[in-house]
Amino acid sequence: MRVCVCVSGRAASQDRVQTTLETLRHAGIKIWMLTGDKIETATCIAVSSKLVARNQFIFQLVSDDLEDLSSKLADLARRPGDTAVVVDGRTLQLCLDNFETSVSLLHSSSASTSY
Repeated sequence: MRVCVCVSGRAASQDRVQTTLETLRHAGIKIWMLTGDKIETATCIAVSSKLVARNQFIFQLVSDDLEDLSSKLADLARRPGDTAVVVDGRTLQLCLDNFETSVSLLHSSSASTSY
């Protein structure tokens, strides 16, 4: 069974949210936080709300063009296991506009990586 929880940035600062998010994360449930904040602010909220574990690597995906995005997606695919990803709006739009290319680049990079 796959479960995904979406949390807004504002909700992440409310009472008992830290404990709830940490419990869900420990249960293996993937959590997405959607916010209109700058990438630095979103990263801080993710850490302070315990959406991201203390020892978890945070990969900031920020790109203005497809070539740079391709390189960064390849870097992300090579990261081991437990990595949190923070994506800015412009990069998300670039991924969505080039969905098939982005997905194939991510798959081809991870397929060639051995762990």
